[in-house]
Amino acid sequence: MNEQITITSGLKTYDLVNEKKELLGQITFNPSDMNIVNRHQEVIKSLNELKKEFSNKSENKSTYEQIEELDNIVYEKFDYLFGAKVSDVIFSIMGPFSVLESGQLFFEHVLNAISAVIEADANKKAKKALSKIKKYTQKYHN
Repeated sequence: MNEQITITSGLKTYDLVNEKKELLGQITFNPSDMNIVNRHQEVIKSLNELKKEFSNKSENKSTYEQIEELDNIVYEKFDYLFGAKVSDVIFSIMGPFSVLESGQLFFEHVLNAISAVIEADANKKAKKALSKIKKYTQKYHN
C-alpha cells in the first residue's frame, strides 16, 4: 500500500431546502476556494448577458426551443461554477427561467443564495487570516 498524504479540502455540503424546510437536494463545494470565487464572477457576467438574450426572443425559434437552449446554457454555467454536475440537483424542482413570486428568475434566486454563502465564507476566512497576520506582525508595529 502506498503512503498517503491527507489534505484538507474545505468542502462543505449544503442542503437545498424549500420555504417549508423540506430537503430538495444537496450540493458540495468549497465556498472559499479562490477558483470558485473567480468562476462565480465569470458566471454572473455570463448569466446577466444570457438574461438579456432571454428578453430579446429570437424570431427564428419557438419560445420552447429558445428556453430549452437557454436552460442548457444555465445548466452548463452552474456545473462550471461548482466544478461538478450540480444542475440536476438545483434545477430538479423547476427550470432556471421559471419566474418566482418576486418576479425574479429562479436561476437568479439560486445564484444570489450561493453568492451570499461564498461572500460570508470568504469574509470569515479573511478575518481569520488577518488576525493571524496581525499576531505575527504585531511586534514590528510597536
